[in-house]
Amino acid sequence: MKGLFKILTLFYIVVPLVLVPYMANKSANNYYLFGIAFYYIGILLVAIKQKIIIMIPIIFCCWYWYTFGFSIHNYVFFFLACLLGGAFLYELIVSAEKFTGRTLPENKEALAYDLKIEEMNAKLKEYRQAHPSIKITPEIIEEIRNEVFFK
Repeated sequence: MKGLFKILTLFYIVVPLVLVPYMANKSANNYYLFGIAFYYIGILLVAIKQKIIIMIPIIFCCWYWYTFGFSIHNYVFFFLACLLGGAFLYELIVSAEKFTGRTLPENKEALAYDLKIEEMNAKLKEYRQAHPSIKITPEIIEEIRNEVFFK
């Protein structure tokens, strides 16, 4: 799993270095390259737990769009998209890391428990084959269970 997070970390670090110059070249406007800085500022704000500061550019953009009109070909929209994109990708990777860190240990414990249950069932089957005339009582089951789980 650590390899996956190294790949995801590399992904969110490299994305703006590939995507933003492509967009700048496509639109023939080198000012879009400032989007790389906005992307990393978004990551930085989320990483240092200052998500509330992201509201300042959002409020500014809303004011700007109210005053001058909304356009997706404007610098304001592109820079806000870069800022929010960086924050979103960083938050997504942190959430994925927390989720797998919380889920995978439980899966290992569940796997160990399932193996113990299978071993207990196998020992019960052996006991039944060795003693076909004896009825399996809860005491016998508990004895086998204690033997398997508390070796």
